[in-house]
Amino acid sequence: MSEQNEQSLKAPEGDFQEWTEKTSEGGKTFFTRDVDEKGNTTTKPADEPDHGVDSHGPSFKHEPCYWKADSEGSTSTDFANKTGITWYKLKNTVGATYQLTINTNSTYDYTFHTKPDSYGLDVYQTWSTHEVTYTTWDPTVTSVSGS
Repeated sequence: MSEQNEQSLKAPEGDFQEWTEKTSEGGKTFFTRDVDEKGNTTTKPADEPDHGVDSHGPSFKHEPCYWKADSEGSTSTDFANKTGITWYKLKNTVGATYQLTINTNSTYDYTFHTKPDSYGLDVYQTWSTHEVTYTTWDPTVTSVSGS
């Protein structure tokens, strides 16, 4: 699809009251959240003596991957060691709306790159699942960056 068609896509529709609204590098609205084991939205933990924010490894840029719509799976050991991401799922929810879910063992400010755009996700804790919901005609995640 053309870039003009990509830019004409509206923000994902639905009940995103518990999600964080963000803007992609291409200027589109998308949403992120952390989810606990019961499916409840969680918030960033406070930096307190009994619950510190997990640390992360070195920054990385455009670590290659190829996550197509309606796919999921464990990542390779090499990819997990570099990015902290151990599992992903990319599903089409409705129309041109997609949801990327990840599990990670490291905290990063991630950026997920697709051909037409990039979407950020700040991970502050490793015990929850992390989700990004965005609209696009080309949802395949081709690389991940983290800082």
